[in-house]
Amino acid sequence: MSKESDADDITEAILDETKSETWESLGVSENIINALNEHGLTEPTDIQKGIIKPALSGIYDLLGAAPTGSGKTLAFGIPLIQKIQEKKDYYGDSKLRGLIITPTRELAQQIKIHLDRAAKFTTVKIAVVFGGLSTQRQERILTKGQPDILVATPGRLWEIINEMEIPHVSHKSVSHIRYLVIDEADRMTEKGYFSELTNILSIIKEKGAKIHRQVFLLSATLTFISKGPKLIKKMKQPKLRSKLRHISRIIGMKNHKIIVDLTAGGVGTPSREQLSIFKIECLKEEKDLYLYYFLLAHPGRSIVFCNSKDCLRRLQHLLTILDQKPIPLHAAMEQKRRLSNLERFSADPRGILLASDVAARGLDISYVDHVIHYQVPRTAELYIHRSGRTARMSNKGISLLLCEPAESYTYRKLCGSINDSQDLDSFPIDDVKLNRLRERLGIARELDVLTHRQKKVKSHDDFFRRMAKECEIDLEDRDDLWMKDEDSAPKENKKIKNLQNQLKNLLKKNVF
Repeated sequence: MSKESDADDITEAILDETKSETWESLGVSENIINALNEHGLTEPTDIQKGIIKPALSGIYDLLGAAPTGSGKTLAFGIPLIQKIQEKKDYYGDSKLRGLIITPTRELAQQIKIHLDRAAKFTTVKIAVVFGGLSTQRQERILTKGQPDILVATPGRLWEIINEMEIPHVSHKSVSHIRYLVIDEADRMTEKGYFSELTNILSIIKEKGAKIHRQVFLLSATLTFISKGPKLIKKMKQPKLRSKLRHISRIIGMKNHKIIVDLTAGGVGTPSREQLSIFKIECLKEEKDLYLYYFLLAHPGRSIVFCNSKDCLRRLQHLLTILDQKPIPLHAAMEQKRRLSNLERFSADPRGILLASDVAARGLDISYVDHVIHYQVPRTAELYIHRSGRTARMSNKGISLLLCEPAESYTYRKLCGSINDSQDLDSFPIDDVKLNRLRERLGIARELDVLTHRQKKVKSHDDFFRRMAKECEIDLEDRDDLWMKDEDSAPKENKKIKNLQNQLKNLLKKNVF
């Protein structure tokens, strides 16, 4: 096939909104429909209507773009389960036939949960592997369980394929899969991301070159398709074809391609009827005040996104002092704690999740009311994925962006991609109530500084005591080694106590 025809081998699916599709009309089997009905999934979403029918009716490669929370997981999951069940019924064996690769651990686990529900009344077995958990435990799952579908993050999957001798997930078995899903495809195929993915795809393409395989690419922002974001729309058509050929070559897509694009103008955020988008322009030192104001003025389940762990940790300490009970989530945390924190957040209708971009993609947290971008995201794609944590399915939500003067250039670029270069609406602020919160915040910041310094001094003292004990040095007799000011600690403790009492009294007053 020529390079030109490689890119032209595409059909853009057009949904007939007047036609009422059901699971039955899409061709979904009765046992899967029964499982879906048990979980209240009585009718398909738009992305499911666009993907399931062609996926079941022929060997097409599917490229799906839809806002987050629109049901993309079952859009590819249902065809995989049904077609694999048919093969199991015919051949009577159990081997790895479907592989789903996704960027994050949380998303991998979430996909397995959704697929397990849909596969309840079938014999299709699904397993998940990702970093952060015991390799021995995951090895037992793959050896004894012998899953038909494997959900995996690329790093752990490459480790299993390359370093462990597991016949069910070997070079040969992976290269012979019949169904390949790349979830969050825009991120997974970017240059510099996930080198292990390239290695896995090389095995699939080279050793399984003769296998007739079906490929699914899903994301909220498939920026290589013809109706991509406005930034992509301005590109010349040959460049778009070149990008699509590049993606097809990376993934190994050999079949006729069907694109299902349900993003609003290619942007990938929910509709404006569901998602209210605002910004607050302020000085850097005022961001904490406006964040605190919003959290009090609009109680609900909120995710606050930060660009760095240092910023996240500082906010965690400050909001804790203000009695807001924030829950942190970032990539440096142990997997067990990350999952525990997500459960705590999901269970609290007024929970506050302080998150890095590990939480921006794919997580299915029900009823998130607000997303606050404490710092302007570096790319439009990140903004889209962050904002997509709220206003999911038919629910409404608010996305609020805090912008300081130093971020104005990034902000203008962002508006060019998501809002036709139009400024975002300013969030309404009651200045009287805002000013009533300034004193609280001033005290909280002072407490933050004092307690941080106290903790640092204690850590320093503990280190010297430990070293002195190991070296058998008596610190009481060594003034040159022990520099601690004996009078400063009681004074500082008294000051901290007074500030805590002041803040406690202020927090009792109901501003809103």
